Amino acid sequence: MSISPIISLYVRQLMHNHGNIAFVAGIVAATPGLGTLIAASKVGHTMDEIGPEKVLRIGLITAFILFVPMTFTHSPWSLAFWRFLLGLANAALMPAAQTVLTLNVPTEAFGRVFSINQSFQAGGAVFGSLLGSIISGLSSYPMVFAITGLTLLINFILIVLVQPKKLVRRSR
Repeated sequence: MSISPIISLYVRQLMHNHGNIAFVAGIVAATPGLGTLIAASKVGHTMDEIGPEKVLRIGLITAFILFVPMTFTHSPWSLAFWRFLLGLANAALMPAAQTVLTLNVPTEAFGRVFSINQSFQAGGAVFGSLLGSIISGLSSYPMVFAITGLTLLINFILIVLVQPKKLVRRSR
């Protein structure tokens, strides 16, 4: 969410205030959703085959890697391309995280845990947007991409360090 408040402004900067900025910014903003839409079904099947833990780790490290070229891009079209690929990685993140929660939480705690998860998602939207705005104000738009990528790397490291070695699979 740290990218949301700055994406149109960054596209305007990349376009040097020339051309149809609103249209191009809309495309750049929409491309992750298109990537996710295209990849979601395949990612779901892959998760069923290799497990949500692996898919979550792969999605996090892939998203981190994709933020590197976004940090150094000089074209709104290359930014759109990298964000489209990010959408492919994003297709893995939420379903895998939700599945990992489901596999690690007792059935009687589903309501509480998923409510807490929802609260953290909302908090991430608030604080991520604020953080992106603050970083861009103190530094630059590319720095928002760099720090967002670093947060993904930190999440990946935490998942690797904290995730249980073997999840208990429930029969339904």
